[in-house]
Amino acid sequence: MGLCVRNRWVTLTAGMYILVVSGHPYGFGVYSSALKETLGCSQRELNLISSYGNFSMYIGVFAGLFCDRFGSARTALVGAFLALVGYLLLWATIATDFLPTPREPWIVSVFFAVAWQSVSWLDTAGLTPSLRNFPGNRGSIVGLLKSGLGLFSSCIAQVFLALFSKRKGEKRLDIFFLLALVVSLTALCASPFLNAISNPSFTVSTGGKRRLKIASCVILTICTYLGVAMFFQDKWTKAGVEISFYGMDISVIFTSVTLVLLSAIAFLPVGSSRIENVYGECPSEDEDEAATDLRASLLVEPLAAEQLHVMDVNCLKMLQQVEAWVIIFVFFCAGSALIVINNIAQISGALENPHVGMMLIAIGIANSLGRLVIGYCSDRTKQFISRPMWLMIVLAIMALGHLQLAFATADTMLVGMVLVVSAFGGCWVLVPTLVSEIFGFTHFGSNYQTITFVGPAVGGFVMSVGLAGHFYDTYADPTTKKCIGNQCFHETFMVASAACVAGLTACTVLLHRTRDFYAKKIKITHAPAPPDMFFPEALGDVVPWGDDTDYDPRISATFI
Repeated sequence: MGLCVRNRWVTLTAGMYILVVSGHPYGFGVYSSALKETLGCSQRELNLISSYGNFSMYIGVFAGLFCDRFGSARTALVGAFLALVGYLLLWATIATDFLPTPREPWIVSVFFAVAWQSVSWLDTAGLTPSLRNFPGNRGSIVGLLKSGLGLFSSCIAQVFLALFSKRKGEKRLDIFFLLALVVSLTALCASPFLNAISNPSFTVSTGGKRRLKIASCVILTICTYLGVAMFFQDKWTKAGVEISFYGMDISVIFTSVTLVLLSAIAFLPVGSSRIENVYGECPSEDEDEAATDLRASLLVEPLAAEQLHVMDVNCLKMLQQVEAWVIIFVFFCAGSALIVINNIAQISGALENPHVGMMLIAIGIANSLGRLVIGYCSDRTKQFISRPMWLMIVLAIMALGHLQLAFATADTMLVGMVLVVSAFGGCWVLVPTLVSEIFGFTHFGSNYQTITFVGPAVGGFVMSVGLAGHFYDTYADPTTKKCIGNQCFHETFMVASAACVAGLTACTVLLHRTRDFYAKKIKITHAPAPPDMFFPEALGDVVPWGDDTDYDPRISATFI
């Protein structure tokens, strides 16, 4: 055991920063055209590069098992190392002549696979302790954490426009060096603060809820600012106007303001030490499990977890359940959103929309807001709308978005992109919450990463390479390897829309099989408590019933 920070708000803040930088693969679209020109590859080969990266990104089973065994801090360090090595190899091979490695697409694919494998490690490390620390607000917490992941693509687009877009040739890909430093150093600095506390209260107090709202407002402010900046940059670009301030390009100023706004997240834990321990001995895993068992025996005897049929199982036993395979299939269908995210430059080019950077910023904002809003709404409406029902809603939105893109023009493509990407962000909030609620939290890391590997990894590969790359190259000019017109992606988006409808249909099975589970969960959660119920502080961050909180101590250990 060692001395460490045990404040769950500090852990949440560290997790937010780690999840922000773990969104680096979503920026692929902004530099994909420069990468394609430098390598001289076809669209299918470019899609193969991104799909290998996505495939590696979602092979998170080892990250989950590692996190379950060694904790979040060490998991984050592994992720930092992978990002550093992968992006430095890309930079040394493509942007410079430092390495004599040939610029072959398959070699670049390997380097992207190394860099993007870091996502599963960082995602697991940043998500797991906060889900444990806030057991009664998991939808909102996952939405808040995951919104940062979706936001980073907009930040990458801003940085690329400000620092690299005006460079020539492979020098535009110097962004790989910057990504290597930013991702690895952020994870390195945040990793010591990723600690799960023993005996967390089931929900947060009124002050804690206010703190969560402030964090959400910070994300919303950043999204709003990026949207306004995108609007004006688009207007000035169309008018051919170049604006500078004291010799600095306006895009550099926009980027600087974005970084300042991101730094506001660091103030989230300020003042929380008055109500929670800040420093103490970090418990070992055995001690933590013992504390949880003690809490369960004292508080949850009348309403044991078995009444809710919570399956606290490992990934092998989870895969024997019908619910797991339904979630996997749904996530497979949701992987069709990677067609939009990875091919944003080519879709914009096909529809003759020159504002690729603006489109990427827009879908980054949509990705972030989708995660934040769906996470918040799924928590607020859980008495009326279960999480499987929310999953059906986001799949319906995604299907409509793909259908709109199948017939889109340069002026209307933004609508479909926003629908698809915001729904995709919502899936990334709902799935981990479902996994923790249905299959328990003891093996959450490995269970969650197993589902993300079998689901979006395979789905994204099939949709992006098998569909998008094939149809694009079919209609592309054999000389320029470029395709112009709606037909380039029409069939792709029609099939993607049909896949989302199939996933929505499969969700009805999940809804039926978990109907009783969520009905009992709602009934127990909102059952009246004795007015004199009070538990000593020794059991954790427990407050008296009636102190303007939603805390129900009878089930506080049920979903820990």
